[in-house]
Amino acid sequence: MTVALTGSGPWSFTWSDGTTQNSVNSSGNQYILEISPGNYEIIALSDLYCEGQELGDTFTSSELTFPSASFDFTISTKEINFTNTSEMATDYSWDFGDGSTSSEENPNHSYPNDDEYTVALTASNTCGDDEYSAIVNILTALEDHGTIDGFIIYPNPTSDIAYLKFDDSEKDVQAIHIFDLNGKFIRKFEPAKHINILELDLKGLANGVYLIRIDKTDEILTGRIELK
Repeated sequence: MTVALTGSGPWSFTWSDGTTQNSVNSSGNQYILEISPGNYEIIALSDLYCEGQELGDTFTSSELTFPSASFDFTISTKEINFTNTSEMATDYSWDFGDGSTSSEENPNHSYPNDDEYTVALTASNTCGDDEYSAIVNILTALEDHGTIDGFIIYPNPTSDIAYLKFDDSEKDVQAIHIFDLNGKFIRKFEPAKHINILELDLKGLANGVYLIRIDKTDEILTGRIELK
């Protein structure tokens, strides 16, 4: 790592490990020394030494790295439990996407409405910061399998292919999103306009229950589908 010293130079140093090193880089009155992590005592300086630094003073050098931000979450109705999985960070700043923030390491947050929210975590230390974000979907008003106001899912359960039949094909389907039960995004479909039956290719998904959100021209429909 490097140590930056300012003041009147030039300097020469004798470290407590017996090595001697002169300044290896300079910019104006700033001198940069390359040292390895460890504990050091300054035992010899040139006549012109750094202001405020006396012989015998000690300092600790350590190898620092930039932080890496990440997190997981689980959903219970409209409350989200966040688990911070960041590395090499000492401070955290959360933006929950609904105007709320937190500096806790592992916060919980309740959302007022069913919606899609982008949650961003900024993890920082003395070297800098890193940001990670994920989409959280709050879908609590879900019906049982089968017929739902506005559309029908069949067959349900299915093994790989399912069909959506819509009551009103004049209201264009903008997109269809598939989520797991934790609200994590899995797959997206963008169908053609003015359709009333849509095939959903669910091959490759693990068995289980998934959430479906259908964005239409002027409304959002939600439901569930099970893969077996």
